Amino acid sequence: MKRRMISIFILAFIAFGGTAVVHRTKSLSVQARIAANARPITIAIAKGVLTILPVIAREKKFFESEGLNVRYTPYYASGKQSFDAMLSGSADISTPATTPVVLKSFERNDFSIFLTYTTTYRGVKIIAGKNRGIRTQSDIKGKTIGYARGTISHVIVESLLANNKIHENEIRLRDIPPELLPEAVSAGTVDAIAVWEPLASKASVKLRPEAVYVPTTDIYRIALNLVAMNVFIAKNPDIIYRIIRAMARAEIYSRENKDEAQEIVSKVVGLDIAFVRRIWDDYVHRLVLDQQLIITMEDEAEWAINAGITNKTEVPNYLHFIYAGALKRFRPEAVTLIK
Repeated sequence: MKRRMISIFILAFIAFGGTAVVHRTKSLSVQARIAANARPITIAIAKGVLTILPVIAREKKFFESEGLNVRYTPYYASGKQSFDAMLSGSADISTPATTPVVLKSFERNDFSIFLTYTTTYRGVKIIAGKNRGIRTQSDIKGKTIGYARGTISHVIVESLLANNKIHENEIRLRDIPPELLPEAVSAGTVDAIAVWEPLASKASVKLRPEAVYVPTTDIYRIALNLVAMNVFIAKNPDIIYRIIRAMARAEIYSRENKDEAQEIVSKVVGLDIAFVRRIWDDYVHRLVLDQQLIITMEDEAEWAINAGITNKTEVPNYLHFIYAGALKRFRPEAVTLIK
């Protein structure tokens, strides 16, 4: 009798466990079917330390976990390149800083930022060769500086000039594709470069042991964003919402699984893990749409007007370039824009 009861118990346990496994498998298959049947979307991501959260979301398949049918372009060298891919129709979502968005806002108004995911004051580095006589910001006077026009690199160089009261005719500026900047400074074509990671580290390695980092802290807050075309947003508000949910998962993962997140970034971006750990806290990973974003964009627009980068004379209303609906739905307290 006792043996029979044990057998019944075991059979019941197996049946219950089997049901649980079947239920879990069914849930996963349902999720897979949802993703497979969903409208396909293409995301263009820049490969760098600045874009840690979308890189993690891509590598950990958090977008897919939110039921999205995602395709990815190859990783881009800059957020501007990902933004240009979106504008050309090659992608639905891009990952630029504010600068490309601001410069393009003088020409068209058919796109919007719907999320800021990372901010930093240390995202762009000034790298010089030790034999170039550059140790401080003011030392760039009379030198040749390589930068990438229309990117945050451009803004940092202009900010350095303004902060140190250096006129543009007292410096030589060379517009160089970002991926070629490390080679330009190591070859001596320019005296210094303004560039983000991992390109800054590549330049440092090429110059080793002669590399010099010029401090740029607190000059300018860089904000990294997700951007989509307005037509796409209007037709797919739930997709935008799910993308934000996926980014929130990446945000939590980067905080609660710090070591694993750093290893992902090290592998994808191609940086030494010790270096990634050393600079990790230079970046604030938080999903927001704040008033500082508007202030930064207005400041950049004024800079572009005053520098003659655009022939427009009025700063656009950047509230018209923000879509806050999805983030308000997901995390209302994260939206602090003043209308």
